[in-house]
Amino acid sequence: MKRPDIYKHQTRITVWILTISFILAGNFFILFHLSKEHYIYFWDISGYWISGIEFAKVLFSSPLEALGKLYHSILESDYNLLPAVLLSTVVKVVSASHRVYTLAVYNLYVVPFVCILLIFYRKILLDNHVYSAVKMLFGCIFLLLYTALLTPVLFGYLDAVGLGVIAAILILVYRSGFKTFKSSDALLITFLLVLLTLLRRWYLFWVVGFFVAVGVVYLIKMILEKDYAPGQILRKAFMFLSIGAGYLLILSVFFTRFLIRALKNNFQDAYKAYNGGDLVYNITHLFGFFSIIVMLFVLAGAIALLMRKKSRDFGIFLVVQAFVVFFLFTRVQSFGSQHVYLFVPSFAILAFCGICFTLDCIKRSLPRALGYVLAAALLFVNFYYVYIGDNKVTDALKPVLSQETLRPRVMNDIDEIRDMAGYLTSLTQDSGKTVYVLASSFVINDEILGNSKLPYERYAVIGLLATNHVDRRDGFPNHFLLADYIVVADPVQYHLKQSEQQVVGAIAQELVHNTPDNLTLLKTYALDKGVTAKVYQRTGPYALQFLDALSTIFYTSYPDYPSLNTISRFYGRLKDIRTTDAEGMVSYTGQSDIVMQVGKTGHTAFTLDNQKLFKRLKFKACTGTAAPYSAGVGLRIYDGDNLLCDDVILSEHDYDIDISDKDSLRFIIYGNDSGIAKIILKDIQME
Repeated sequence: MKRPDIYKHQTRITVWILTISFILAGNFFILFHLSKEHYIYFWDISGYWISGIEFAKVLFSSPLEALGKLYHSILESDYNLLPAVLLSTVVKVVSASHRVYTLAVYNLYVVPFVCILLIFYRKILLDNHVYSAVKMLFGCIFLLLYTALLTPVLFGYLDAVGLGVIAAILILVYRSGFKTFKSSDALLITFLLVLLTLLRRWYLFWVVGFFVAVGVVYLIKMILEKDYAPGQILRKAFMFLSIGAGYLLILSVFFTRFLIRALKNNFQDAYKAYNGGDLVYNITHLFGFFSIIVMLFVLAGAIALLMRKKSRDFGIFLVVQAFVVFFLFTRVQSFGSQHVYLFVPSFAILAFCGICFTLDCIKRSLPRALGYVLAAALLFVNFYYVYIGDNKVTDALKPVLSQETLRPRVMNDIDEIRDMAGYLTSLTQDSGKTVYVLASSFVINDEILGNSKLPYERYAVIGLLATNHVDRRDGFPNHFLLADYIVVADPVQYHLKQSEQQVVGAIAQELVHNTPDNLTLLKTYALDKGVTAKVYQRTGPYALQFLDALSTIFYTSYPDYPSLNTISRFYGRLKDIRTTDAEGMVSYTGQSDIVMQVGKTGHTAFTLDNQKLFKRLKFKACTGTAAPYSAGVGLRIYDGDNLLCDDVILSEHDYDIDISDKDSLRFIIYGNDSGIAKIILKDIQME
């Protein structure tokens, strides 16, 4: 009989061997998969790749500035820079390519999670006296073929950053046996929960599920064991509440604005477009990410843990937490492939236990070994179907396989897109002119154009404005009315329900089928899937009939949403926007404000084409720059050759101008040549 210390040492060696095997096999497959891709990455699948590239420049040139940017992003941004800190180092030292980025996500975030989970598997098996190298080998194979773990990485998501943190919390919870947490463990769990929340905001659902599940386990444990001793109850309650109090204290003291935003924002409304259906839909959708095969393993694991006294409390915790997370998350939106990371660690533990403990019921070694082979074969078939393609076996098993497939992505129109980007830049470079893309699909959107030359060029299109894609989240794009060039897709391109993307579709339909007189077609480009991209130039202001038609559409659909039905007539009537260089820009902020920034060469200006349509123009002007850059920055307003006013703006200045007899007004900002100073026209109203 082996000595316990030697036995444990051998099991540790097994974990190391399996971990190294996992790393090598995983990296090889990712390289194989990415080598077949020919793609422009955009939206969430490019966001942190770009953040890593940009943050690396600051981190290595000015670490203190980088620290300030990091902290500010945590407080203010939905996509803060914290997950990109490690990636930025890899991007800087190795390469800025998307392939290196994907491998970095895998090795920095998935591999540590797998290491912790293999240690967890070992501990569970040893605690239940059923350890074997075969079980550990199966655990490694399961994680390697676990498509819900790998797919978000191959998509380009960085959200695996929280998996290792979750796995560490689960080990600490399991080790406690749901007795009173050690003070050191409670403190560590508190900091890990804070870190998890900051890494990606939606991991907050996991945190809430954690507290609910621990509370439920304590309650059930007390009832089943009839342990009503006040002292014991108070000790558990104190330690449990101290974790929650510490968590809230850290967030409220150091990350106040983050906490306020997380609690006050109406995410349910903002992300309504991403809610695909009812309860049945969301359950089916979630099962589709994991496959029926894996979910049966998970169910078997839940039953096995609940039936074993030693593991029952932990089984209750995993099951309750999963239900809480599912209920809360689907109240806001349906799951994306990255969001299933909320379940990936728990399901990995349950599925592993389900296979191992179920097959342990088979006494004969050969049938038991065949059981492991069959389970691994089913996982491989699912893996093959998700990433490689169909064959006779996958066709037969398709109903129980994962419905979230990810074959290598190929765009056949990249040259066309890059030509379009180059053409648009030739129109806007060094002029301050802007481009708006009225399309929102995987064929064409603003980021496909803007990212088409990454990583070699950050902005493939100079002056590209951000597209408003989702109605309730983004509001009506008043800045579209300021764009000098507009790209419209025909047929209109959506990636969500048409009814939730009228900020793209309603406007594009008007432009394609009833092209306004102020737009001139310059060029067309043939893209994938029969889509034609049309490039228009705006030659003058939009007619009131066009603005009224849009107002009617949006007011009919969203009568209670001012951000959607308040269309700026001021923006719509602007023309001859003169921005002499990249610094001297005219841009928008909010729904009715406009920013005029001093350029280094010449004046920044625009014309309000009134044509005696409106009677009064009211607004407030203020400097948007601190002294000394704001000194001497002024605003001139002309009626033809007649100078109506020439004011140096030092503080907020109110304007109320009678424009009933005026055809046009020319606005000019002047001042120092810093390229920093600016004037903001606020609360603009036209009566």
